[in-house]
Amino acid sequence: MIARPFLSLVAAALLAGCVTHETGSATGIATVSPGYKPDVKTDEAGIWLTADKAEAELLDSANRVRDPAINALVSDMVCKLAAEHCGDLRPYVVRLPHFNATASPNGSISIWSGLLIRARTESELAAVIGHEITHYTRRHSLARIRNARDNTDVAAIFTLLGAAAGMPQVVQLTNVIAVGNIQAFSRDNERESDAEGFNRLVKAGYEPAAAADVWKRILDLRKAKREFEYESYEDRSVRLFVASHPPTEEREKSLRELAEKAAKPTTPPPDRLRQALAGVRLDFLLDEVKLGQFRESKALFELLLKDDPLPGQIHYALGELYRKRAKEDDELVALSHFHQACEAVGAPPEAFRMVGTMRWRRGETEQAKEYFRRYLNAAPNAGDRDLITHYLGS
Repeated sequence: MIARPFLSLVAAALLAGCVTHETGSATGIATVSPGYKPDVKTDEAGIWLTADKAEAELLDSANRVRDPAINALVSDMVCKLAAEHCGDLRPYVVRLPHFNATASPNGSISIWSGLLIRARTESELAAVIGHEITHYTRRHSLARIRNARDNTDVAAIFTLLGAAAGMPQVVQLTNVIAVGNIQAFSRDNERESDAEGFNRLVKAGYEPAAAADVWKRILDLRKAKREFEYESYEDRSVRLFVASHPPTEEREKSLRELAEKAAKPTTPPPDRLRQALAGVRLDFLLDEVKLGQFRESKALFELLLKDDPLPGQIHYALGELYRKRAKEDDELVALSHFHQACEAVGAPPEAFRMVGTMRWRRGETEQAKEYFRRYLNAAPNAGDRDLITHYLGS
């Protein structure tokens, strides 16, 4: 539930009709300069104040990921991509299982866990972050909020502000999708962010094709769901992003053409993403399972399996997906995926424990003990070691 003071603050900051607009040239709102702060007499200052309060809530939020490795990587990437704006931006990793990243007007950037498990390389993640940094430098959120206010669309204002601040309690998926009156307005912003974000990507030494690869990944997910004959191929996990970032084939094609013209990096682009995610990736995958959208999650995991360097984690997540659905034959399918996880690169210790537990319940004691032993070898300090040792002694 959103606190009443918060709603009042948003209304006061965004809906007041007597504030001054701080604009740039006749073509629109000026690009921010390094160290920029809005004049206190402008509507933008009110928007920043609200964003500051949202950021303060995010700092203490249970959804904020505090793992040092992934935070260090994201901070380094933001500085490389933002260049002279490095000191103005504050990145946060947020544990929300949806494909999304947001840039707030005050310089806070939220990278969601659903994006991190869908990005195959650091360059792909950099493509999205560079795009969002452009939204900040070009003050697109301000333009969108003003447009929504001018159209007296209060719901749209709350949705946009929540999305900009990365606050899940403000953002409702259905509301984001429903903000149709501002989509035509934002497409120019998207083209601008595509172009400048691409330039940032290349200047930072990343793979130029990564920007197009991100959009291809989204299109592939939609195609995969059609192939699996889903009731709907609209992926709720990517709706927040595609609501204002329409993933058309034309967009992917234009970014691919830019990549073909761009110079390749003189040295191999960095790819530290998998290493930085090592401590949290499995949790992020299991968050996807908890969404309860079996078909969409299955399509994602099947797609990841095609080129994932740690298929053991993906098979384990698929096993959990089937086990939790618990329909006819799901237990056997889940067991099959747990077995595959045990023999694959990146096998989590939990996969061995799960096979042992399921085999034990089926009366297959010796097979169960084999996997319990493998579990303790993989996790010698497991919290349930005494229980597993009891099984082994039975």
